[in-house]
Amino acid sequence: MFTSAVLQSVGAGTKEYTIVYSILFYFIFIHPLVSPSKSIRRLKIAVDETSALFNEHRDVLITEEIKLTELRADMLTLIREDLEVSRRISITSVHSLMIFASEKKNTWKKAHQYHRDIGELRARMEIMLLKDAEENERRLVERQKVSRQGIFTRARQSFYTIM
Repeated sequence: MFTSAVLQSVGAGTKEYTIVYSILFYFIFIHPLVSPSKSIRRLKIAVDETSALFNEHRDVLITEEIKLTELRADMLTLIREDLEVSRRISITSVHSLMIFASEKKNTWKKAHQYHRDIGELRARMEIMLLKDAEENERRLVERQKVSRQGIFTRARQSFYTIM
């Protein structure tokens, strides 16, 4: 309804009609439901949380350091590119608007992919931490068994020497 009202207010076949139609097409079909800026903010939060997890357990997670550093660099590049795109836009140029829309869509796609990558990295890191904790607990159980066996052996020896 809104779309048809807007298109009727502008004469068909005119330059304005094409611009309005292009803008409406962008917002209806191309523009993501979550803005690229919001996707980047969510990505930054996820990277920061994963970095904090890594820093807490650096000794166990050292193998994931390169991937985390790559994702941080990708995130910073994405933020820079998004700012550059926003500064280059010219509202009076249809070509500029179409390039802007395309680059914003690419920014959103990259942010979404990086967010997925950081989620996978965080899951791998959590699994590594769980495996490490499990190994530590098993070693503790073994030490306790050995310690108790030693106590029982000494107690038996003491018992037999007393008799």
